[in-house]
Amino acid sequence: MTIQTAINQLEFEISRLGWTLQHPRIQKFLIEAASKTKRPIPDVTALSVKYIIHLTKLVHAYWECQNIIQILSIDDWKDPQVMKVFEKYGYPNRMPLKGWEQLVKELDARWFESGGGF
Repeated sequence: MTIQTAINQLEFEISRLGWTLQHPRIQKFLIEAASKTKRPIPDVTALSVKYIIHLTKLVHAYWECQNIIQILSIDDWKDPQVMKVFEKYGYPNRMPLKGWEQLVKELDARWFESGGGF
């Protein structure tokens, strides 16, 4: 995958949330990536394709969680089931991808059990 293709996919996922590349969560990811790689990363174009794909997966999982939460009419992110996952993997500003993926699975199962889903 080319870096431009990866950036295009990332921008698509970000736009679904109504964010831009300047969103604080995206900027925090760039800071974390710079810390791990020990080199300056002023914007997403300085990331490797691997990092861009990882960020895209994080943004997509967040979008999925947000949508399922809206479908289930959960008032906010403080729902007990959501908080249980946050406590297991870390809170949302520090949760790894596997935590977001687990939250998507649990919310999706809850949606299915409530009579929704496909």
